[in-house]
Amino acid sequence: MKKRPTFFIKTFGCQMNRDDSSEMGRLLRGLGLRPAESDADADLVHINTCCVRQKAEDKFFSFLGVQRIRKEKHGRPIIGVGGCIPEKEDLRAGRQFVDYVVGAKHPQVYMAELAALIQSEFPGLDVPESMGPEATASAYQTVIRGCTNFCAYCVVPYVRGPEISEDPFKMRDEIAAKVEAGAREITLLGQNVLAYGYDLKPRRTLLDVIELIHDLPQLRRIRFVTSHPAWVKEEFVAGIAGMEKVCEHFHVPFQSGDDDVLERMHRGYTAAEYMEMIDMIREYYPGAGITADAIVGFPGETRANFDNTLKLIDRVRVDNIYSFKYSPRPLSESRDHDDVPDAEKKKRLAELNELEDGISRGINESLIGTDVEVMIESRSNSGGGRYYGRTRTSKLTDLACTRELRAGDTVTVRVTGATPHGIQGEVAGA
Repeated sequence: MKKRPTFFIKTFGCQMNRDDSSEMGRLLRGLGLRPAESDADADLVHINTCCVRQKAEDKFFSFLGVQRIRKEKHGRPIIGVGGCIPEKEDLRAGRQFVDYVVGAKHPQVYMAELAALIQSEFPGLDVPESMGPEATASAYQTVIRGCTNFCAYCVVPYVRGPEISEDPFKMRDEIAAKVEAGAREITLLGQNVLAYGYDLKPRRTLLDVIELIHDLPQLRRIRFVTSHPAWVKEEFVAGIAGMEKVCEHFHVPFQSGDDDVLERMHRGYTAAEYMEMIDMIREYYPGAGITADAIVGFPGETRANFDNTLKLIDRVRVDNIYSFKYSPRPLSESRDHDDVPDAEKKKRLAELNELEDGISRGINESLIGTDVEVMIESRSNSGGGRYYGRTRTSKLTDLACTRELRAGDTVTVRVTGATPHGIQGEVAGA
C-alpha cells in the first residue's frame, strides 16, 4: 500500500489563526495527506503567520529558516505560508524555496491552488471520501473577519481588511459538525467579535449566533473573544445572562488607563467608561472571569500616563492581563513613532506585571476550598492521575483524579491551591 504524504501546520498568533489552521488541516486531509507528528517528519509544512507584534514575526522568520535548511538538504518539505504577513509583503521575493503563499482569507478560497500543487507533487494520490472536522474537545469558529477600528498601533485592518461577517446558518451547520465530531466547547472568534452581523442584511448580532447554537444537545460550553470595550453593551450582556451554556468569561482589552493615550490610540472610550463597563458585567455575572490586554510605552506615554494605567488595574482588578511592550508595526498609524526608551518600557512592563500578579493571586486564592466546574483539556505530562482543564471562568486548572478522564469531560473540582496563573485541585468525591 502506497504511503500517504504528511503535513504539519505551525501556527503563530491568535485563536483566529488557529481556527484557520484547523480548517487548512481539514483541507489537506481531504486532499489525501495525513498529519505528521512534527515538522521534521512532514512532506509539507504550512506556516500560518502573525504580524500583530514583532516577536511573532521574528519567530516566524526563524522557523522559516529552519525549513529552508531542511529543504536544501533533503529536497523536502514543500513550504507554504499563510496568514497576515503575506498580506503586507511579498514573501516569495528572494525566497524561491517557498512553494506557495496564501493570504489571511478563508482557507477555502485557496482550495484550487492547493489541490493543483498537491496533485503535481504527489501524482496518483488517493483522496479520502470524508473531509469532516477533526475531533477536538474544544474548537474554534470564526464568525467575523477583519476590523474597521483602525487603532493607531494595529496592523490588522490593513492585512485582514474590513469586517465581514459569516452567514449564521452556515456557521450553525459547521459548529454542529464540530460538535458531532467530539467538540464540547466552541469559542466564537473575531478581532471585534461583538461587531458581528452589522454588515449583514438583515442585520444580526452575536446574540443571534449564540441563540442558534445554544440548543445543540452535546455542546456544553460557548465562549467568545475578543470584545472591544466600546461594543460591550448591556443588551448583549443581559441577553446571554440567561443562557446556561455561555461561559462567565469576558476578554476585554483596555490597552491603557490614561484618557490622552486612549485618544491617541483611537480606542473610542475613556478609562471611566471602561470601568463602568466592567461594573456592568459584574452586576450580571458577580463571579465572572475577566481578562484584558495592556500596552506599555505607546508613543508619548509619560510616567503620569502610565500611573493612570496602574490605577485602572488596581480599580478593576481583573483576573489576568496580557501585557506587551509597544513595538511599531508596518502600515499602522503610529509606525514612525517610538519615543519611549526600551529600558523604560521594560521597567513599566515589570511594574505592571508585578501589580497584576498580586491581584491574580488574590483572586485565585479566594477560590481555595470552593468547588468549580472544570472541562478536561489534556492529561498532565507528569502522569499520576493528573490532568489539565479550564473552569467556566477560563482559569487553567491542574487537577488530580483517581479515575480515567478524557478531553471534553466535565468534573467538579475542589480547589486546594492557587498561583497567579491558575488553580490546583482534586476531583470532588474521586
